[in-house]
Amino acid sequence: MNGNISKLITTFITLLFAWATVAAQPRTMYVMKDGNVVYQSIVSDIDSIFFGDPVVDVPETKITSTMYVDRAARFEGTHSNTFLTNGKVELIGGATNGTYTSQEFSTSVTFTRLVGSWNVSHIDISGSTVEVEFRVKTTAGVWSGWLSYRQWGFNRNSNASCTTTNTLNGKSNTTAGIARIVDDEIMALSGQSTTYNAFQYRVTLRRSNTSTASPKLKAISATLRCSSGDSFDAPSAAKEWPITGSNILRQQDVPSIGGSICSPTSITMLMVHKGVTSFGGCTYKQEYTARKIVYDGSLYGNWSFGCSAMGSWEETDYIAYARHVYSINEIAQILTQGPIAASIQGNSAAGAFVDTTGRTQYNGAGHLIVVRGFEMSGGAVSAFLISDPNHATNTQIWKDYKVTPDMLLKCLVSKITYVLE
Repeated sequence: MNGNISKLITTFITLLFAWATVAAQPRTMYVMKDGNVVYQSIVSDIDSIFFGDPVVDVPETKITSTMYVDRAARFEGTHSNTFLTNGKVELIGGATNGTYTSQEFSTSVTFTRLVGSWNVSHIDISGSTVEVEFRVKTTAGVWSGWLSYRQWGFNRNSNASCTTTNTLNGKSNTTAGIARIVDDEIMALSGQSTTYNAFQYRVTLRRSNTSTASPKLKAISATLRCSSGDSFDAPSAAKEWPITGSNILRQQDVPSIGGSICSPTSITMLMVHKGVTSFGGCTYKQEYTARKIVYDGSLYGNWSFGCSAMGSWEETDYIAYARHVYSINEIAQILTQGPIAASIQGNSAAGAFVDTTGRTQYNGAGHLIVVRGFEMSGGAVSAFLISDPNHATNTQIWKDYKVTPDMLLKCLVSKITYVLE
């Protein structure tokens, strides 16, 4: 046996044994060659072997202890009729359907709920869909069955004129073992208070025939609801994004459904901020997302569908996901990277949503707003800047307003936001 290869094998076995005895969680083995990381493979001439996530060459899959984004370039699971190419997962040439199943993700915190979402490029490909399933494992070591978000696609509606809703992108509230999916959240069975510390997902790509291009999976995201989040320092300076005045889209512009589409309108504002201009020829930008992508058969505020609509737009490299937030500083730190959309309540549980001038801006069971920045005073966040899609006329510029940090955090009852990277 070649001496270098023998030495490599010996080193590898030694490292593997050492890692297995001390690691709190399984991690990936990485191989360094010519300053680059090559993982999932062993080559004879290498620079070094190490375990864990390198700081520079391979981005962290885990953003925080409560937010996971698994990008296709980092996938380390199992392919069936799919393969990784150009940083995305596609169907192999002769396949009309195929799956990718992830490795198991152990979490550093326990969680009670999970919201999954997906980012897949496949717009304007007739008959192409993606189906995402998750399963979760209890702290007692019991896996649930697979829970599906059902098939989802841009062109599941034969009516392209934005005059009907797309009921084919539908939710399915089902139970699988020790967990269930309700609208967009995976959680314990009714009446139970189960906690989880691991999850796994699988993705099925489908197309109507092999002559059409394959859907291209870019990323899968999972946001976890925990008892508490991570610690964040206050930002060093205030930040403001230009979603204000006439740039605030107005949900009431859309006939018949205007009172129900604060979520599609808010995510459309985020997309416009990113430079998206094409919305399928619809009269109103938010109308395309509302009628054809976000609607799940009963709700326009499905977290998973909303995230997937943003992150799957055309061939963009945007990554979108839902995220639970736990503190004022965490919200502000996210806002240093871009605006977010947030779910608020202003009812008896939280109290009315009141701006810094004392005006009640919302008093109801649920609403989506865009948080476009924050102000600082004395080294602390002093106010958040709000762009609200629910203004009755275009002259009501007071729908661009400010709230105190405590007011925003108090009314974020679900603690969920949309993030578009």
